[in-house]
Parts: sequence; structure tokens; C-alpha cells
Amino acid sequence: YPRVFSVGTQGIRTYSPPTMEVTNQWSYGDFLRIQPLGPSHEFSITFRKGKKGENSMRFLSEHRADIITRALDFKHLFAEPCKETMCYRARKLHWSDEEVSVELELGCQGLVQRDPSRGGRTICTYLYRDLRGMAALADTPGGLVLATGHERLHMFVVEKREELMKRAVDWASQHVGVQLAFREPLTRSAAREARLGRYSSDEALTSLCEFVVHKISSRHEDPARRLLCLTESCLLERDPNSYTVVTLRPLADVCRIVRSRDQVQQFSIEYAQGDARHYSSSDRDALLATLLDGVRASGNGDVLVSGQPAQWGRGRRVGPLGCPPDEDVEATCLRMLHTPPPAGNWSHSELLLRFNSNVPYSGLLNTVSKEGFFADNKERQVQNALISVLDQDMATEMVEAQLHALRRLFASRPGFAAFNQISRVRERVGQLVVKALKLDDVSIAHATIDMLCALMQPMHDNGDLYHEQQNKWALLSSKSFLENLLSIFVHHVERGTGALVVSALLDLLTFAMCPPYSETTDGAQFDSLLEVVASHGRVVFQLFQHPSVAIVKGAGLVMRAIIEEGDPETSRRMQSLALAEAALPRHLHGALYGGGEESRLVALRQLCRHLVGLWVSGHEAAMAALKRILPPGLLAFLEDPSKPPADAAAPRPRDNLRLANDHSASRAPSRAAQQWKAVERQVDKFLQHWRQRTAPSSGAGDTVRPIVLRKRRQRVRVEANWPMFYYQFYQDHARPDLIWNFRTREELRDSLEAELRSFCQDRSVCGPGLPVAWNHWEFEVLYPSLQEEVRVGDYFLRLLLEEDQPADGASGSYIRRSSEF
Repeated sequence: YPRVFSVGTQGIRTYSPPTMEVTNQWSYGDFLRIQPLGPSHEFSITFRKGKKGENSMRFLSEHRADIITRALDFKHLFAEPCKETMCYRARKLHWSDEEVSVELELGCQGLVQRDPSRGGRTICTYLYRDLRGMAALADTPGGLVLATGHERLHMFVVEKREELMKRAVDWASQHVGVQLAFREPLTRSAAREARLGRYSSDEALTSLCEFVVHKISSRHEDPARRLLCLTESCLLERDPNSYTVVTLRPLADVCRIVRSRDQVQQFSIEYAQGDARHYSSSDRDALLATLLDGVRASGNGDVLVSGQPAQWGRGRRVGPLGCPPDEDVEATCLRMLHTPPPAGNWSHSELLLRFNSNVPYSGLLNTVSKEGFFADNKERQVQNALISVLDQDMATEMVEAQLHALRRLFASRPGFAAFNQISRVRERVGQLVVKALKLDDVSIAHATIDMLCALMQPMHDNGDLYHEQQNKWALLSSKSFLENLLSIFVHHVERGTGALVVSALLDLLTFAMCPPYSETTDGAQFDSLLEVVASHGRVVFQLFQHPSVAIVKGAGLVMRAIIEEGDPETSRRMQSLALAEAALPRHLHGALYGGGEESRLVALRQLCRHLVGLWVSGHEAAMAALKRILPPGLLAFLEDPSKPPADAAAPRPRDNLRLANDHSASRAPSRAAQQWKAVERQVDKFLQHWRQRTAPSSGAGDTVRPIVLRKRRQRVRVEANWPMFYYQFYQDHARPDLIWNFRTREELRDSLEAELRSFCQDRSVCGPGLPVAWNHWEFEVLYPSLQEEVRVGDYFLRLLLEEDQPADGASGSYIRRSSEF
């Protein structure tokens, strides 16, 4: 029969899952031992019964190693403490290539690394459950390699290596039930190259963005300076002096980011293995906004930011953090939100925290009602839970948890539909949002807007376009509410605060204004929102200088929508602001020199290119500035009718029209739908926001509901041949009308970077209260390497004379205006 096996600080309890009633409990003073039984999932506990008697119970769990490891954390409190340990003197082969004297203590749970120079302080523990194997270093006497997690290698030189390895294998099996494997010996150089395991490739180690932080750890007397680097799939710590990778964690393992309320620079990153890393940074919120976007873009949608670390105790979680919750556990937590258990005497706050601890942030995993007379109706369960959570008048310290619970419910299909179907839910959500935003707390404001985003755009598979339209209509119907959100946005941008709130608001604006999401926005509401956002155009341009890449990307998407779909006056005003705010040279630099092979940086470069094209299109002053920056021979490619060589296929966006046409065609996903789902998952996550696009909608109701999509306007179109221009920019040219090579490209880069630095310095000197405009009329790139070339107009005389003259005079095509020449 099923039981919840709970390892506490004072003892062990078992609960009945449906009611969470305590069925057994033992204090550690009566607890004798816990041990595995054979190679299966079975284990036993032995405890005192009476004064001299003993009794035992047997359990079965696929998480046996985790349960035993957690229980052994309190082995010093057992009636018969596990004192079996062996110590070995060793040297750790450090990431800096130095050898550090350490002490390895072999115990019941794993190998403990201690620092003998600091009184035997524990540095780290290599738990048996996390070890993947052990190997010897063939070319180093006493050399030992421990493989953990994602094949991360830790190297030591140990006395009595063979004894340690044999004893570790025996004790891992005896105490935890883990079978450690001996691997083939490695050379020291091979182990060094494979030190980072599965993430040793250049793709996994190439940084997309970096932040300077100070790491707070028991390993160091004082906080250690590090570079925290975000890559496509990993979070790295690098040494700022040598740029060597100190440690690496996959983004898939990040489960929570804690933003300290008391210390304005401190934050923590918690991982699925149960450990946490603590840092401080002067750009904390910008770092957290970038990290949150990067983790979600990597496919991990369960990560969240919290300002209440005490509300996320491991004791409320049933099962390991890295495993999805059991269906029965999820159903029990959902039911308890509206029907508290008769036993347990838990408050509504405690039930809310237990729900948050056991249900993924990306939403309920099991929301389909089962067949049968006695089966639960999941839709009704979710609706009742929503009403119950919204009806509770929570204390201020619980408002964030309340919003996180609502976000989980709204991220599921029944919860997303309930906002449109139940007027009581809409009313209570509105009241809660107003109350939460008045608290003027960054963590609560971020949780509030993140919840609204889950109502603007479905976070579950096979989203229903009808409910998406209705939810957007309800949320965007109040212009005063939108203006209030924009006032919060402007407040934080102008003060340089609240990067998390700004990022969340940009997400909300993206779902309302940017393609393909904007096609489900009501036309009148779209125009009203665009007008309100465009009135704060200068504020949006300020975000292009933000240290968070996620915010720069969000601002670019919103700006593109304003220029493409705004009226001519609005579009022209944005084009003029692009010059005044120096956004044109900044994005030109990103369009020409940004990116690489990493998809998110390539996507950011593409966004820069698109914005440059929009800002220049039909704007004389912008085109004149471009002519002072780039040589005429290079700009001539904008009018070239030919096409550049074909590149890789561009990401395929979501086709909302096809989704609407298929809305009532089939309720079951077809093979084509499954193939489309597979294709969309490969869409570049950066430009497509972090939200993964899904397969065609199958509809949630029994009646066919018409879906009318808003037709996207593109009043400002880019007609110049920018693809050919960018292609030719990277080629070397030596023609009468153009000398272009690596040196001239670097001179352009240096000039743009120097001008942007100068503009930023002037703006910082003037302060935030005084508007500063870029003097684009006086900026010109001179190209020193070409100063000695004799020119006639825009043509280089030397190359013109050296050019072989065909009989038909084809070289004359270089001279575009022969009369002026």
C-alpha cells in the first residue's frame, strides 16, 4: 500500500497519501538503522520496540538511494550512529593545475573532502548516489578520478588508492544500495580534457553573456571574484584572471533562483540535486533577468524567481527535485487546495506552499479527466482550486506564493480556459493584481506580471486560440490598467531598477503586440496599446543600452512592432528617436559584428539587422548618417537586384491562420500535427521568445467557435537589398569604387565603439533628468588606411587605371553617375 516516507529533522514519519494522515513515526533516538535490501528498490528500517526489543519495516521505492542518503544526514542522532569512516591523505588536482592538500573521508553516504589547513573543514561531499564511476590515472601514481552527474571528472592523488576504491564500492552497495563501477584507466591529460564531461564542447562553453559576481562559499574565507557566464546549455563560473572554467552546471538542472530581500546584491541559484550556490552582484536584477530568459530558452520552463527562500523547504516536496511529481501526489495537492485534509491541521498557507513545492512552475502535468463513474473531473478540480486560492486574503509575505500557485493553475489547459469561462475568477484576479502591484515589491510585481503572461499566451501544449483571444480581450480591455502597467514600466526604466519587472512587462507586451502572438489580439485593443507604448518611445530606446540581453531583445521586438504597424507619424517619430538615442549606430554595430554560431546571438543579430532596415527605410536623415559611416561602393549593394548565396533555412514561425482553419477539423492530433510540433520545437528560442511554440490546436469545447485573426500591418517595409549588403560586407573588395577588407572593417568597428562610448559617457555626465541627443550630423568614419589613396569623387584612381579595359568597356559600370565623375 502506498505511503509518503518523510525524513524530518527530529525523526521519520509515514503518511497516507489521500488524507496525509500520519500512519507511523519514529524519533531518531529510537531509530537504529536504515539499509538497502538487495539490488532492487527495497530497503528496511530498524527501530526500537519497548526497552530492549527491535522491530523492522520494509519499503519499496525507485528513489531508494535518495531516501537513504537523506536519512543518513541525521545518522549522528540515531540510537546506533553510523560511525564507520576511513580517512586518506590526498592531493586535489585543482582547476588551476595546482595540487592542493586535502583529506578524503570515506563514510556511509559518500566521500567527504576536508581541508586539513582549516581544522578539517568540510569542502564538499561526493555522495554515492551521484557518483557514476571511478577510474585510476594510469600515468600518475595514486591518481584517482571520480565521475559525477553529467560525467564531470574530479581528480585526486591518494595514498592507498586501491584500498579506497575497493572500500568505496563495498560501502556504496552496503549503505546506500548504489553499484559503483570501475572504469578503464585514464591518462592525466585525457582526464583534464574531459574534465567537464558531456559539456566539454565549444558550443557548451562559448558565452552568450557574462557578469562579474562574487561567490560566497565555505571554500573561501572571503567572497571569490568570478565571471558568471551563460551559454546555450550551461551556466559557467570562470576565473576572471585566467578565464579558466572553475565549475559548470547545466541549465536543465536549475530549479529556482532566490532573490534576497535583505541584501540588495545577493542571490542564490538552486539546483535539482538539492544544492545551491550563493553570489552577489552589483547588476543583480539584470543578471537574473538574463539568466531566467536563458534557462527558459534552453527548454527548462520550471524555473522561477522567488524572494521568499523560507517558503521552499525540501520537507514539503514529495520526491526528488529533479523528477516530475507522481500523478497521485499532484492530484492530492490540487484537491487539498479546495478541500483541506481532515487530519494534519494544515493552514491554507501551508497547503499553498505544499502545492507550489510539488507542482511544476510550467503547470499541472495531469489535467485530462479519466474515464469511469468514480473518476475525478480534473477541469472541475482546477476550477475549484482557482476559486479557493483567489478567495483567500493572504498576508503580505504569502502574496508571492499565492501568485506562484495561480501561475501554475493558469498554465494548465483547464485553468487557462477558466479565466474566460468564470466571471468570478476574472474579478478576483483583477483585485489581486491591483493589490499586489500596490505593495511596490519587485519580487511580487514580477510574480504578478508572470502570472498575467500565462493568461496572455498558453503555456500548455495544443493551446486553444479561442480562449487565447478571449483572455487577451479581458486583460487588455481596460486602458487605465494598461497605463498603470506602463507607468510601472517607465518608473523602473528611468530609475534603472527592477530589471525583472521590466523583462516581465516586455514579455507581456510581446504577447500582445509582436508577431505571431499579436494575431490573436483584438484590433482596437492592439491600436490602443500600441499608441500608449509609442508615447513612451524614448523609454523603450533607453533599454537598448541595458546590461540584460533578454531586455534588449524584448525592447527590439516591441520597437519592430511599433514601426511596422504604427501610423506614419508614429513610425517616423520612432525613426527620428533611433538617431537621437544613438540606437542606429548601436544596432548597426550589432548587425555587422554581433553574433557567431550560437543561435541566440545569431537571432539577436538578425533582430538588429531588421531594426536598422526599418529605421533607415524612407528616412532621409538616417540614410544620410549611414552614408557618412559606410563607403558609397558598399551602400550600392542595397540597390543590387541580385541575391546573396542561399544560407541555412530561416526558422519557420507559427502560422496562426492554419491553426484557426484546423481548429475544428480534428480533435485528435494527426501525424501532420505531430510532425509540425517536432518542427516548431526546433524554432530559434531567442527570437521566438522563450515560449516554445506547439502543435495545432484541437479546441477545448464541444461547439465550433469562429476564430477571427487580426491581420498584421506592415506600413513600413524594407525594400532595400539588405541581405546582399550584409553578404558583401564580409567579402574583400578591391574595385575602383570600393576598397574593403579586414582592416577597413576593424576601423569601422573601432569608430562605432568609440562613438557609442563617448555618447554613453556624455549621457552619464548629464544625468537622467536631462535628455541627451546624439549629434549624428557631425559623426563620420574616415578609414585611415584609405587616406593615401588618390580619389576622384568616390572612386579610387589607382584601381580605376589598373583595371583591364575590355573591348565593350564593361569597367564603366563601376561609375554610377558618369556626368558627375
